[in-house]
Amino acid sequence: MSLKIELDDRTHRAADAVLASYIDAADELLEKENYTAFVSTSMSAWVSFVQNAPGNDGANPTFDPKATGPHNDAIWVGVLRGPDIVSVFAVRKFHAPSGYYELVRDGRLWSKSPHDPIDILIDDAGPTGIVAHSGGHWVHPDYRGLGLSWLVPRYGQAISQRLWGQCFTGSVLMSGIRSAGLAENYGAQAVRPLIDGYFRPKNRNMQVFSAEYPADHLVDRARNDRWLIVNNANKKMRDFAPLVRKRKNQPPIIHAVAVQRIVNVG
Repeated sequence: MSLKIELDDRTHRAADAVLASYIDAADELLEKENYTAFVSTSMSAWVSFVQNAPGNDGANPTFDPKATGPHNDAIWVGVLRGPDIVSVFAVRKFHAPSGYYELVRDGRLWSKSPHDPIDILIDDAGPTGIVAHSGGHWVHPDYRGLGLSWLVPRYGQAISQRLWGQCFTGSVLMSGIRSAGLAENYGAQAVRPLIDGYFRPKNRNMQVFSAEYPADHLVDRARNDRWLIVNNANKKMRDFAPLVRKRKNQPPIIHAVAVQRIVNVG
């Protein structure tokens, strides 16, 4: 995959090398299982797709140009099996001079200007500068339990980190996702309670959590994931996921955590 990256110091170059190596390894793993990944900047195409995707409950307004746009700093990753899209994931860039949680609190994440403020449980402002928000994840019902929920969000975050070099990426998790254990697949550094009450995007009371991915954590995770993929060539995506589900809604399988080894990538 060819991306134009502007690098201004050795740290960025080193991080970019790790992310690029991980993306190459992930592409090879996808190809081995007969998948192909693509990246698009057409968020209207993402909305059109997810609004009609089976087993999905609508489009996240953060990535919907009609709900929160226009915004040009956003991407989505799609994974194809043959001609069919079987999984998607989105990331959007923000400038947050007052902090990531301030843009959540003032409503920029889910509403157009004039924004609708929202009460959150987190008091601190959060990281400042260039940040990102990721989400909009979906896997086709016929392809759930195969490890796509482990690879696709990590892949999309790695792509965005190469493009924007953000200091922090955030995401939100509904209580059902967190209680099911699927948050483990996403590989956040931390998960914090964000909302316990009325959640405007869903128009009902909910428990919502904030998943946090600082830049150095994303790079270290990519390094680790690459090592796992390259050094376990006989394994499939589902073998790397901390939690996968058997087909036909059988109980979840909890894997022992794979080797957590951080190595340098040349």
